[in-house]
Amino acid sequence: MQLRRFYIDPDRFGNKVELSPEQTRHLSRVLRLGTGEDISVFDGCGRESIFRIVDTAPSGASVEFVEDIPPMSPESDIAIELAVPLLKKAHTELVLQKAVELGVSRFVPLITKRTEARTSAWKAERAFRIAVEAAKQSGRATVPIIESPRDFESFVEGFNGTGFLFYESEGSVLPDSIDNESVTVITGPEGGWDETEIETARGAGFEIVHLGGRILKAETAAIVATALVQEKFGDLN
Repeated sequence: MQLRRFYIDPDRFGNKVELSPEQTRHLSRVLRLGTGEDISVFDGCGRESIFRIVDTAPSGASVEFVEDIPPMSPESDIAIELAVPLLKKAHTELVLQKAVELGVSRFVPLITKRTEARTSAWKAERAFRIAVEAAKQSGRATVPIIESPRDFESFVEGFNGTGFLFYESEGSVLPDSIDNESVTVITGPEGGWDETEIETARGAGFEIVHLGGRILKAETAAIVATALVQEKFGDLN
């Protein structure tokens, strides 16, 4: 039987750990787990271990370390940094969730010339919770790094690596292989790219690519682009 998974901050990871009241309610009331039963605990940095429940006090269940185990899902062979212009709140959260499930290692919200969402809509704490839940669901023991919103120009400035910017109006298809073990993927805003941004990215060393002949919504394009890059160069095969 597959063990139920819980996230614990790496600073609190030890031989004995206390779950939060919220986690305890989920443990005892939803999952119906009790003293003597085992759960899986991951720290978001790649470590996963079996812990045994020793107490289910409402203020915080106590669990004790049993043994380290391999993460349920291995990390991809390639580190994918996904940079997505801020979208409507629900759309950004959907992209973040699916990006974590697809194995990205870093998520960067961008501010472009045609970004329609407000920076104030970005909530770092909520974004992290979404990433943790997505990692838990997908079997990852690593939670991606989530950056604060960054200006597009400053993000691409000084870029040195392998990068692809997806643009609906022009570009080539993805190559069959890349030399690096990491890749940066940029997808467009809901209002579309400004031509000057395309040229800025091109000048910084990004290859301009497309997703075919159909125009996709911004959130769809971000998810499809991530899956395509993972399939081409990573472990989605």
